[in-house]
Amino acid sequence: MRVLPRLIESTDADHLQATDDHWGRLPLVTLNEDTKTMTVDEFWHHLSTLEDFGARRLFRELGEFALDALVVPHSNASCEHVFSKEKDWSHPAGRSRLRQ
Repeated sequence: MRVLPRLIESTDADHLQATDDHWGRLPLVTLNEDTKTMTVDEFWHHLSTLEDFGARRLFRELGEFALDALVVPHSNASCEHVFSKEKDWSHPAGRSRLRQ
């Protein structure tokens, strides 16, 4: 959570604690075999909707945190690609030089 501080407000101690508790509890849960074939986002969505016998969601905060973290771009390569493709549009030939 320190690496992605904007996903959870640092002033929301209850939310931080719940997410941390869920992370600690995750290894203790036996998951169905079908979770092995899920995509990453399907897995975290499934985990966020798991309920106990009292219909309480077991990993809601952790699942939502993971799904939020998945949408954070891990590089700016796609953005750079768009700019390099549009280079001809934004800088026509000869226009990029300074005139004397």
